[in-house]
Amino acid sequence: MRLVSKKTKEADGEPGLGALETDVMKVIWRSDWVAVRDVYERLRLERSIAYTTVMTVMGRLHEKGLLERRQEGRSYIYQARQTRL
Repeated sequence: MRLVSKKTKEADGEPGLGALETDVMKVIWRSDWVAVRDVYERLRLERSIAYTTVMTVMGRLHEKGLLERRQEGRSYIYQARQTRL
């Protein structure tokens, strides 16, 4: 029996990004500066997902250099570092 990783790339996904990372980036590309809460609210309309999962993915995308972030109050807001190609 072959196991399939949850990190399997989508056929229409971005190179080097997992399915969830791609979905997060799609939301961010449609926005200017966006908070984790905003991305979470949009994604949960289409899938069952935890707020902390979205926060972790966005933090990792920032570490990979794909997102810029700045602190606003007690939370961060994010923006894509480049437009979608």
